[in-house]
Amino acid sequence: LLSAPETVPAREYLAERGITDHSIRSFHLGMAPDGWSALLDAAAGQKIVPVQLDAAGLVVKREKSSGYYDRFRNRLMFPIRDRDGRTIAFGGRVLPGSEERAKYINSPETRLFQKSRQLYGYDVAHLPIHRQREAIVMEGYTDVIVAHQLGVDNAVAVLGTALGQPHLKTLRHSCDSVVLVLDGDEAGQRRSDELLELFLHAQLDVRIVTLPGGMDPADYLLQNGAESLRKAVGGACDALEFRIKRSTAGFDPFVDTHRAHRAMEEILSLLAKVPYSGLISNEAFLIRQNQILPRLARQFGIPEDVLRQQLAASRSKQSRFQRAVRGDSQAESTALPKPNVYRPSDLSP
Repeated sequence: LLSAPETVPAREYLAERGITDHSIRSFHLGMAPDGWSALLDAAAGQKIVPVQLDAAGLVVKREKSSGYYDRFRNRLMFPIRDRDGRTIAFGGRVLPGSEERAKYINSPETRLFQKSRQLYGYDVAHLPIHRQREAIVMEGYTDVIVAHQLGVDNAVAVLGTALGQPHLKTLRHSCDSVVLVLDGDEAGQRRSDELLELFLHAQLDVRIVTLPGGMDPADYLLQNGAESLRKAVGGACDALEFRIKRSTAGFDPFVDTHRAHRAMEEILSLLAKVPYSGLISNEAFLIRQNQILPRLARQFGIPEDVLRQQLAASRSKQSRFQRAVRGDSQAESTALPKPNVYRPSDLSP
């Protein structure tokens, strides 16, 4: 990548993204040649047979003839390493101007690589994460590289999938807080429900930052600097507050009672259908729920006991979660009062 004449476009792209030669070496970036058998030929010289490359997800078996061909061709290569620094997969990015439709492709899942359980950059970030007790989760390889380049060394990225429970299981051994950095408002709107579900199940403080103007973290860092991102992370809201803000954006819940009622029902419905998971115990889940309801009561000006009744009725109706409350199976839906009937001052602290 750093010396071959044919990789000039790749080096130019990385320079435009603000990635230095030092970062290229630190993250072991490379370039897959533009050919169908470059890796196969190089592997043969080291007595590595195609069936081994196939098992590692590096080549693809031909459908209409015998033999294999390279999976990654004419792509900028990002090695994906486990916590111990062992390469277990790759991500490949097309260069600007390429006719390939897939901007990124990752290695397929293998015995070594399950994308829902791995985090890019965790091999170099796990010690800073443990030291700071906080992980910053981004959505792209270059985001993480630029973050580390500028001193944000507790940054990692998901691998073409949403942040999920397996990721949190990995991170909870190293930190107490996970901050997800989203690229713009639209992404946050699409994911607000799943993020709230993660928040309910996590033994971690799951918080969200939405960058302005749809900027990705790499561009934001290069334009505003690491300190600006740290301030944004410090002001991140948790997933419940994030969901409430999404539900009540553009109106006052104490004035527009109809929209507030609908927003509240959406959140309660989500709480009711969230299934139990192995991430936390049933008791811990109920504790987290009991922390949420008073916050909802204050936000919407509705007594907490009314919210509990509505949640119990909704949960019974959906038959998704069994509560240890007698009579839930016969509970009737309790209509929510209009949010402006009760003010925050009417609620017990």
